[in-house]
Amino acid sequence: MVNMTLDGIECPIHRPLDNATQQQYYSGKKKQHTIKYEIGIQLTSGKIVWMAGGDPGSVHDLEVSRACGVIGKLLPGEMILADKAYIGEDCFLHPFKPATTEEEQAFNSTISSIRETVEHTIGRIKLFQFTQHKWRHHLDLHIIAFKVLCHVLNIELEFHPVHKLD
Repeated sequence: MVNMTLDGIECPIHRPLDNATQQQYYSGKKKQHTIKYEIGIQLTSGKIVWMAGGDPGSVHDLEVSRACGVIGKLLPGEMILADKAYIGEDCFLHPFKPATTEEEQAFNSTISSIRETVEHTIGRIKLFQFTQHKWRHHLDLHIIAFKVLCHVLNIELEFHPVHKLD
């Protein structure tokens, strides 16, 4: 049973002053210093049902999910839909990498179309400018602001829902 899809989101921050912190927060993927969050989106509504993070940008998405405890909250037989960044845990339903057969390609295409809901929700998160511009304040305030943003977005989704799956 799959009810949620999980994805990471990275927000840019100003370059930390000390070298150790710079290395921690540098994201090789984004080629800048970032703070990373993991959000879980309910497949049917697009609402945010899980939020964890405030982790340095150098931490891999799979490590964030292992550390935050989302895996331990799953019911027996429950799985989470995820992208290829989550390959390595049995509880994640993810695309084949690489897809070598027609069946695997069809499966990847189906997962991609289902994950469209999470991408729409992440797109709405990115409409808030503080997730796109370098954060100038203390990182603890970023975490608070991101949590508030998730709650505000869930309220907004009550009035303007994302594309619902049939």
